[in-house]
Amino acid sequence: MRMTALLLETNSPSCLTLDDASSATPTWTRPETRLLIETTGSVDTLGNLFDHAGDWIAESDDEGEDLNFRLVRAMPAGTYSLGIGSYGGSTGAYILVVQEDSK
Repeated sequence: MRMTALLLETNSPSCLTLDDASSATPTWTRPETRLLIETTGSVDTLGNLFDHAGDWIAESDDEGEDLNFRLVRAMPAGTYSLGIGSYGGSTGAYILVVQEDSK
């Protein structure tokens, strides 16, 4: 499984593609905040959130629109990574959104 790492800017959507490896690993560092993390598009995505040490924090599958994942949570300051995969090995483009949640 090939992994792709990229630095994410909050409130700026990133367009990513799941290829035959069906996995991406974006990372970012944030001050304490409440974040909305989700994908949009036609790929059936699932997401796993990890802390700086690689320990699992949360997962989501199909909580977003059209079989996309969606996580909303308060997060302490720190560095995080997000494992993004697809159900059944589906491939294609999707948009990853990481933004502050005002609710």
